[in-house]
Amino acid sequence: MNLVTVKPTRSRWLLALLFCSGVAMGQSTPWIVPSAKEVDALFQQAQEATAKGEWEKAAGLLKRYHEMSRAPGPHGGVRLSYALAYWRLVGEKHSPALLDLRDARDRAAARVRAGGYGSHGAMQELVSLNAHLQDPGATADTFAWLLERRPADARTFAPLALPALVATNRVAMALPFIDTDELLRDAKRMHELGMDRRYGLPQWTEQDRIRHAQESMDRQVAPTVAALVKGGAFDRAMALATSAQALLGAEATLPVTMAALAGQAPRFGDLGDLPAPKLEPVWTPPAQPDLDVLDRQARADLAAGRYAQVAAYHRWYFNNALGIDPAHSGVRLSFALSHWRALAELYPPALQDMREARDAAAAQVRAGGPAQQQAVRDLVALELHLADPSGSAATALWLQMHRPADLPAFVSRALPALVAAGNASLAMQHFDEPLVLAGIQRTFNGLSDRARSDRGPEETRRSAQAFVDGEAAPAVSAMVQIGQAERARAFVAKVRALIGADAKLPECEDALRGFAPLFGRG
Repeated sequence: MNLVTVKPTRSRWLLALLFCSGVAMGQSTPWIVPSAKEVDALFQQAQEATAKGEWEKAAGLLKRYHEMSRAPGPHGGVRLSYALAYWRLVGEKHSPALLDLRDARDRAAARVRAGGYGSHGAMQELVSLNAHLQDPGATADTFAWLLERRPADARTFAPLALPALVATNRVAMALPFIDTDELLRDAKRMHELGMDRRYGLPQWTEQDRIRHAQESMDRQVAPTVAALVKGGAFDRAMALATSAQALLGAEATLPVTMAALAGQAPRFGDLGDLPAPKLEPVWTPPAQPDLDVLDRQARADLAAGRYAQVAAYHRWYFNNALGIDPAHSGVRLSFALSHWRALAELYPPALQDMREARDAAAAQVRAGGPAQQQAVRDLVALELHLADPSGSAATALWLQMHRPADLPAFVSRALPALVAAGNASLAMQHFDEPLVLAGIQRTFNGLSDRARSDRGPEETRRSAQAFVDGEAAPAVSAMVQIGQAERARAFVAKVRALIGADAKLPECEDALRGFAPLFGRG
């Protein structure tokens, strides 16, 4: 057999190098690194297909983008954040895309286990994919595998895995690796990057940039605070939260970190202020909105399955109804929230909308000023319908640190949430009993007003008593929880004196027996 000798020209050496690069980067076939422009165009096409509802096309484009953008370049941040948000949305509409997302996660986990060069990037990819898949167990399992077989890598990857370990109650694996000083140095560097004009979205203002940088630090610090609290190291957790606050300045807020101090672990997969994938506009309010007409239209849209339109209406209504017609103040925080919560059961983006409204209300409470009182009412009502007291718990801790004089008024309204969150002791430190009893008296008198009801006076009175029973029970429960049973019984007697000695108060009686009131409305 004749052998053919091939001269190793410069071009052939280059092709060989490209072949090896493709294999080294995990590709099954050799490939040439695409240009940044080509990769950007691919993601733009995926966004356009998503906006038009072309789910199958979008799924294919996003899968290709995820592979092509792995090459070194300017796409790392987008690839593991905005692009995954789109991919997850498409997966909810087109199940093969969800399978592709899980397959990408499994391949990342395999690269982490393989170790060597690129394993840190693979761990970052694994963590991001599981955050968008809402699957903390997959990250925790990989970390446990590393801890058993490659402890040095486990130490390196512990900060990345910590949110998943907190979410799965497996923080004991990570506690030996927590270095709060290193975390604060990293958080400071990330904050400085967040303030750099070269990063972020083009449309961000300076205030947007400040807010984003603060929220990024909050999300970075909160899992460690939660892990320390779960591990019984509350003093270390408080010191870390205080140091993070000092880095940002007294005017900054760290709501997720404050919630972690209160024992409320961060929501796994909380992606912060990532902009939602853009879809075609679904609803815009008329120039001269009639709230009653719009409510009837929203009910019709809900019955017809037009959930995106109804979600847009509820966002708009919550933010604008008071400015259009103050008479909607009661409806806005009762029936309207019940309808919004019912929509969220059918359409998950509406649940996220409600959480964002809750977070905005908590931020306004911390900001203070004339809007604070309404913001407290909004926060309390939203949390009741979400059955999630974490916002009030975090806000109470923040007020204790920054504006303790505001706590009695806040506690008088947020007491049910604070009791449900396990903060009875803090609540009772700032419990203003005369203020609460005065509020109960006003509520009872208003509900008992015969002119406001089509029912008979006795039925109206009984209904008002039942409502007050539910309002008073959290205070009774808090007193019992901190060992003040006699005070609790005296408080119930005062409530009866205000609303009638014959009043039946079953919820208060249950609280006296040690049964905490249920939190949440649906």
